[in-house]
Amino acid sequence: MLPLVNQIIKFKFIDIGVVTSIEMNHKQIESARKGQAICIKIEPIPGESPKMYGRHFDATDELVSKSAVTDFQNCKKSPAKEER
Repeated sequence: MLPLVNQIIKFKFIDIGVVTSIEMNHKQIESARKGQAICIKIEPIPGESPKMYGRHFDATDELVSKSAVTDFQNCKKSPAKEER
C-alpha cells in the first residue's frame, strides 16, 4: 500500500489516503509510469475522515506518494556533501 498526498500549496501537503490498487485497461497492475492512463483505488487513512474527490482534490491536482515527499524533505535537511 502506498500513502498518497495532494500538494495544495508549494510544499504544503494534505494526506489523501492509501493507494490499494492500480488498474490499466481493467486489469490490475503493480506499477505505472508517467503519462499512462490508469485508475487508482484510494482507501481512507484509518482514524481520519475520508478525503473526497471534487471537494479535497480533483483531476487537475498533482498527487505524489508520501515517501517521495519525505525523501525530498530529508534531502533539504541534509545537503549533499561535495565529492572531490
